[in-house]
Amino acid sequence: QALREDKTFVLQCLSFCPACFSFAADALRGDPQVALPAVRADGELLFSALHPATNDPQVCKAAVNQNGWALAACGPEGASAAGKEVGLMRKAAKQYGHALRFVSPSVLRDNPSLVLTAVKRFGYALEYAPESMRADKEVCLIAVGRHGEALEYCSVEMRADADVVAKACTQSPGAVVFANAQALGFHPLTAQFFGHGWFAGREGWGGALLSSSPQLMEVDNGEAKERNKEKGASAARAKTELKGK
Repeated sequence: QALREDKTFVLQCLSFCPACFSFAADALRGDPQVALPAVRADGELLFSALHPATNDPQVCKAAVNQNGWALAACGPEGASAAGKEVGLMRKAAKQYGHALRFVSPSVLRDNPSLVLTAVKRFGYALEYAPESMRADKEVCLIAVGRHGEALEYCSVEMRADADVVAKACTQSPGAVVFANAQALGFHPLTAQFFGHGWFAGREGWGGALLSSSPQLMEVDNGEAKERNKEKGASAARAKTELKGK
């Protein structure tokens, strides 16, 4: 116990075994001077730290720089300090989907590329995006293409967009519960029905959903035609190659 409370000894241990930080006395795990070298080596060790270390801007930024997931262990002041650094947040967003939660709305508005970085990795990050980006079709398609149920965070207009809904339901059939049912031409009860997976139509729930809406069917048929064109072109190329031989 005495050694666990010895700051000099613990700092020496951290130089060759950062994980030793987890076994230090509570007072030392809350000491920014002790926590800093530990999280620089392994950001996740911030989860073993205590206040005030978890609220120290320098400690938090060092931890997040090493591992984006460390944001979840930051105190309010530490997270706020990290959230002001766009480069750091961009790096964190590639690892931790909820990183945008710690970024101020003004910073998000001024840095759409930061939002895109997060959404490409974690569709649900759309929840923290500015309204303008939640109404952007390209952004919404990226989000629902990654996680279909991110449709929940798209704007009302995008939840009524056949392309966006079709892509969301292809990725995750249950996303249909977040679609604007009336605008897409099928009854709201149908959305609840398919969303719970009580019915399997052609190619599963997604196919059943597409069959229930003229607008979605139009999108689906268009994509099918494109796929058939590609298959036909491939077959023609193969035929030509065989003749050449």
